[in-house]
Amino acid sequence: MNRNLMYRLCVSLCTIAWLCTGLVSCQDEKETIVNEPFVVKNIEYVFEEGDGESTFEQELNPIVYVNHTNQSQYVEWRPFDGYYLETTFSSDDPTAFTWMTEGDTIMVKDVFVLGGKPYANDAGYIPYQNETIREFPSVSIKDGTSLPPNSKLTCTGKIIFKKIVATYLLDIEGAYTGTLQTIKGKITKTEPYSVRSESVCEEL
Repeated sequence: MNRNLMYRLCVSLCTIAWLCTGLVSCQDEKETIVNEPFVVKNIEYVFEEGDGESTFEQELNPIVYVNHTNQSQYVEWRPFDGYYLETTFSSDDPTAFTWMTEGDTIMVKDVFVLGGKPYANDAGYIPYQNETIREFPSVSIKDGTSLPPNSKLTCTGKIIFKKIVATYLLDIEGAYTGTLQTIKGKITKTEPYSVRSESVCEEL
């Protein structure tokens, strides 16, 4: 009777040890899955409460030209010197940016608004990063005029910017397992909408 009881006890202990080993293996496998690389599958933009489109103005620094000669002079100025394009992604999801490989630049479809609704632009891409990205143009627009003799020209202007705040839904997929995950957050985009320039000429 005692021998049979000891045999059963040994079998039970071996079974428990086997289950524990299997559990540790599953945990190791799960950790490996969590650490796998992900790739972007799709991004969608929607307007939720508090989102939308607005505009604001930015004054340009005035430029003054003075002609002390008796000859007319042609002068140029660039009203678009204050031009920039700015995008910011943010999210309350703690995994929103941790799935990316360090040093990589992930590009996603840009946001644009048509008919009061936001869409993902198939023709334009922007970097998905947890910081503000500001880009400046390589070419600026010139304005020019002829400055009469003994006169002063003062050039001023404003740039009207359009600001878009939208909710994004980013779908990513595990490269090895095909695990799907959707990240929700906000995008804030600022871009130039129009420019108003003015020049005033005065005699010296």
